Amino acid sequence: HGATVLVIDDDEDTREVLLEILGGAGHDVVLASDGGEAIAWLTEGFRPAVIMLDVMMPVVNGFAFRAWQRARPELAGIAILLATAAPLSKEALVELAPDICLDKPFDLRTLLDSVQTLVDRTRALQSSAPSGAR
Repeated sequence: HGATVLVIDDDEDTREVLLEILGGAGHDVVLASDGGEAIAWLTEGFRPAVIMLDVMMPVVNGFAFRAWQRARPELAGIAILLATAAPLSKEALVELAPDICLDKPFDLRTLLDSVQTLVDRTRALQSSAPSGAR
């Protein structure tokens, strides 16, 4: 069962490949070239099941995006799959607090399994939430 995945990455080739891979696996994929573009989508009420986030981006990077997201209770629970080519310190990982962290380049199977794990977790949380709660 597909879910909506928001891919935030400044590299166009990476975005296109992820669109193909995730779309081919049955997911609806929305692409953003930086955190600012993603913030615009989310501010308009867009709610993906999973956000796949790059760290190093111009304009609004992964750290700034996560700070913005976590400050908003209605968005704080959206699962984050962090994908980075940059080695991250323990402090950086604590600050970013991803649900899953993948190093680029990532293995295709690992990527799809990671997205499915987060989709399943999101659906389980939604089905256990009291009715009327979002």
